[in-house]
Amino acid sequence: MQSQRTRVSRLHAHVADSRQDLLAKFTTSLIRRFDRTCIEDLCVSAMMDGRERARRMSSVGMFAFRQMLTYKSRWYGRELRVVDRYFPSS
Repeated sequence: MQSQRTRVSRLHAHVADSRQDLLAKFTTSLIRRFDRTCIEDLCVSAMMDGRERARRMSSVGMFAFRQMLTYKSRWYGRELRVVDRYFPSS
């Protein structure tokens, strides 16, 4: 019979794989649909002020999202603009 530790590690692996798959599909969809994509350069470390918020922010995978957008925009010949965090946008 499987130990509890093995079950938990399989669940964690499933969640990580699901997150990776969602990010890959979403970034591919964005890059294929738009010729120019703009993202904001956020200061994520400043957003992690509370314990609960820090846990949620770290599980989102913002760095992986930006990294995937960067290399997929090069692959597909699209333009990716990184906008300064103080850029006046709404």
